Amino acid sequence: MRITGLARGAALALLLTWLSPAAVRAEAPLAVEYEAFVAGFPALTFDFQLELDKSSYRVTGGVRTNGLADVLMHYRMRTESDGRVLGLALLPSLHETRSDGHWRLRTTHLVFAGAEVQVEVTPPVEHPLAPEIVAGSLDPLTAVLSAAREIGAQGRCDQRVKVFDGRRRFDLEFTDGGEQKMERGFGIFEGTARYCIVHLHKVNGFENENKKRGTPADAWFAAVAEAMPPIPVRVDFNSQFGWASIYLTKINPAAAAQPPAPIR
Repeated sequence: MRITGLARGAALALLLTWLSPAAVRAEAPLAVEYEAFVAGFPALTFDFQLELDKSSYRVTGGVRTNGLADVLMHYRMRTESDGRVLGLALLPSLHETRSDGHWRLRTTHLVFAGAEVQVEVTPPVEHPLAPEIVAGSLDPLTAVLSAAREIGAQGRCDQRVKVFDGRRRFDLEFTDGGEQKMERGFGIFEGTARYCIVHLHKVNGFENENKKRGTPADAWFAAVAEAMPPIPVRVDFNSQFGWASIYLTKINPAAAAQPPAPIR
């Protein structure tokens, strides 16, 4: 059982859509928590915190296994992005990811300096991507923020964003699916939500068995409280272990949230 692939896939599926246009306009820090279920069984917990003002942004997040998955794999991942806000544009300066479990440590350290991206990864990449392939792309967290701002500007999901995670180049294609009525499930939301379809287009850096196109992720986001902006309330995607769903389970001001659990 390889929980690494599931965790990375689930984290990406969640990151694709966890911020709505209203969320990126909010200047107060926010903290959200999600639970992932695979074939109906609890598998992963996600936590994210966002700080955004008119000049800068910072997003931190993490993934940890729970239930039987934690007994088997004890997976932990932390991720962070920092950068500047320049009008509608987001200019990343730093992106870091660290993951560990019952296997070797994996780290990513990206420094953005103009059009150049300085890359340090552990374990090292056998065939690093050429600068021209990486040029113009954003780190995964910044890509989500950028996509959300564009959604806010056009009022629809439709767009395509270039992403580089330190090892792989891919594009995220967002397609608007209208509004849908949702019933309460494992999460805390029920009511009307906006539906988005997200495709991941693999460009370069993927292993041979991972090059074929996967199924899209389905995401629904909505306002969960009068004083809160809309945020994703559910994400569905096809994992290597079967169909998986991620549900919003908590939302709090970041200042009141518990700090993310460190990697042990």
